[in-house]
Amino acid sequence: MLLQTQNHINQDTVVKYFHMDKGTIAKALSKLEKKNLINREINSENQREKIITLTEKGIESMGCMKQVLNEWYNCIFDGLTQDEIDSLEKITKKLALNASKALDLEEINERK
Repeated sequence: MLLQTQNHINQDTVVKYFHMDKGTIAKALSKLEKKNLINREINSENQREKIITLTEKGIESMGCMKQVLNEWYNCIFDGLTQDEIDSLEKITKKLALNASKALDLEEINERK
């Protein structure tokens, strides 16, 4: 889903986005590559960097994924008003931002 909004990104961007270690992301990307959902190519401008893009099959799978997510959201938000959903989304975004800041601080402290 990240690649649908930010195609042609490097692995470090994915690592930072998900706040996961490089090895875990590399394994996940390898699985996606074996399923022909993504391509990983060496960046011609930086040989140590791999650029990730969605394949045609990966792009096609996005429609199915969106449908599954919509069905899931319909289930979990059942009975909530739109105002309640909007409030929940605002709070969740704030929590995610706070968690991201905390992880960044933890990373900084580990480097010391």
